[in-house]
Amino acid sequence: LSVREYVDLNPFEGRFSLENIDPATLRGTLLHVDDSAMDRRLIRHMLQDTGLNVISAEDAQAAIARCEESFDMVLSDVQMKGMDGFALATALRDKGVQVPILMLSAENSATTGERAQACGANGFIPKPFTREVLFSALGEFRLLAPVSSDGCGPIYSTLPAENPLLKLVPEFIDELKQTASSIT
Repeated sequence: LSVREYVDLNPFEGRFSLENIDPATLRGTLLHVDDSAMDRRLIRHMLQDTGLNVISAEDAQAAIARCEESFDMVLSDVQMKGMDGFALATALRDKGVQVPILMLSAENSATTGERAQACGANGFIPKPFTREVLFSALGEFRLLAPVSSDGCGPIYSTLPAENPLLKLVPEFIDELKQTASSIT
């Protein structure tokens, strides 16, 4: 079930499909890249109630040096001294890093989102942002479990496998798609 079939959400405009994320469900390893020590501490503070292992890099070069390590997502500031976040995303993609990359920026314009998308990022979070927005973004890009295969978050049936209604779920999803199309 793809939420984007029903709701127009664009992760490059800071709009994500998940809301009210339980911090305990966020887990995995996050590489956070920011040249501001205060911003690195702020992100760590925001994520302290999660199950995330936050690895910090003080600049793009340090992040590139760590790209051989195992992490599940990159969260990078755009404006950094030396190599900016756009160049970092391009460099990571060139090195074969396939994990989701989210960009953070105080410059909240359509151009910034377009540049983030063009360099291989998966989403953009405009500053300032709340913990809830950060949680939604992280959840959207696979730091929750279980997760659907389409990248739209943990949308799944809670019916037990032995429940006879489970076989109706695909039909229900098709009907939802038709209803969404009619509304559109």
